[in-house]
Amino acid sequence: MNFMSTKGKTMNLARVRFCGLALICLTAATGAGAQENRGLGLGLGYFSGERAYGDTDNVLVPLVDFETDWVRFRGLTADLKLPFISSETLSFAIRANYTIGEGYEADDTPVLAGMDERKGGLWAGAAMDWRPGFADFAFEWQSDISGDSDGHRLRVEMSRRFNPTGSERFGLTPRITGIWMDDNAAEYYYGVRTTEVTPTRTAYTGSSTLNVELGVQADYMLSERQILIFDAGVTRLGSGITDSPITVDKTLTSVGMGYAYRF
Repeated sequence: MNFMSTKGKTMNLARVRFCGLALICLTAATGAGAQENRGLGLGLGYFSGERAYGDTDNVLVPLVDFETDWVRFRGLTADLKLPFISSETLSFAIRANYTIGEGYEADDTPVLAGMDERKGGLWAGAAMDWRPGFADFAFEWQSDISGDSDGHRLRVEMSRRFNPTGSERFGLTPRITGIWMDDNAAEYYYGVRTTEVTPTRTAYTGSSTLNVELGVQADYMLSERQILIFDAGVTRLGSGITDSPITVDKTLTSVGMGYAYRF
């Protein structure tokens, strides 16, 4: 399945996360057991998110969730689950994500004029979820197997869903996420090659960097199988990105909302 914006750019990482979190909330809010959560969830979401290059994506995205004992498809993420080494509190998977989402074309924004196209990639690696009770932790280590950037990235996230009103129908899930990318990934998406230098744009090689996001997602159960979701986040970009001459915004905001139904 291919999620595209109105400009035809590949789906960015914040949207990938929004799709995944929305469907995770659907599973968590139902309060169903593990076996009952197997099956299909479908919905529609709206996402608006700023990009470092100075533009904003506004797009409708389908929310798709399918899970069996061995595989899980959630948004643009596919997992090969490893149940033989997993438990209720600790789970492992081999994970693939379509596109890091930082790709662009030269006509996307004025600051990118004259730049070569940067493509979104296929990232794959290992994922671990740890649920000790007081919070949920997600760890993800991936490499760009498409060969575009030859980069690596590490994502670590802590979140906790709670019911501020005491009702299971309404939940809030605050989160803090750190995403580290290595030199190759930062250079590919935010670097400036010698052939792209202009009088107002210097060459830039890029360096490994850490982005930090704070966000919250609200979910409201319309019924046992239907849910409304709202998500908001703010991301502070690391110096390996903000030092780039093609970076316009150092702090990015995003909002998303959606509806989903679990069959």
